[in-house]
Amino acid sequence: MSNPSEEWHEGLSDALYDAEEEGTLEHLEENYNLPLNANDFQEIALKALPQKMIQLYELFDGWEITWAAVADDEAGGRLHFLAMQHVMQNWEGKLYESKDLLEEELIEFFKPFDLVTDEAECGFLHRPGFASESIYYHRTGAPQLYNLDLDFSGYLEMALAARVYFYWPKVLLDIQSGEESEETTNFKQNMPLIFPEFNWEAFKEKYESLRLSVK
Repeated sequence: MSNPSEEWHEGLSDALYDAEEEGTLEHLEENYNLPLNANDFQEIALKALPQKMIQLYELFDGWEITWAAVADDEAGGRLHFLAMQHVMQNWEGKLYESKDLLEEELIEFFKPFDLVTDEAECGFLHRPGFASESIYYHRTGAPQLYNLDLDFSGYLEMALAARVYFYWPKVLLDIQSGEESEETTNFKQNMPLIFPEFNWEAFKEKYESLRLSVK
């Protein structure tokens, strides 16, 4: 039986390598860790992680793919899934300080798995006996968490649709709010230049169809 996460991974890799062949992106690099072993999976199962996340870590226990646009050296993309031992660590003193709990009490349970840039990461909420379906966006150095209104499967689908362009989760938050930040302006301008098949309206429709609040 095929692994749906493997199909997703191949879809993203193929889309990026095709663009590299077309000459619209460069410096495409991938790095993998070995997959988790059977004992690790038993531990993950006890932690009630999403099934699709477990399937992904059957492929690799951490993966990074990066690329840069040919026409604009500030445009590019990154997906950086952390090794599971790092995801599930205690993040106090690394991601947040105890005083931050006064502003955002949920940050204590936030487990980042994707370092989308050096300044932002996405993760899920986890504590014993509880795991949130939603994936959250977080800016490094700030306590606030922002609900992307997606489960892990939806997150993967939108990462593929965005070709992991820098700050793509922030673009989803702008779609939610109806605002347009600098990140979204750059995304809308550059995506069709790098990936001619990209359509902004179709991207928005896909996101709306995957949102947990409208299912």
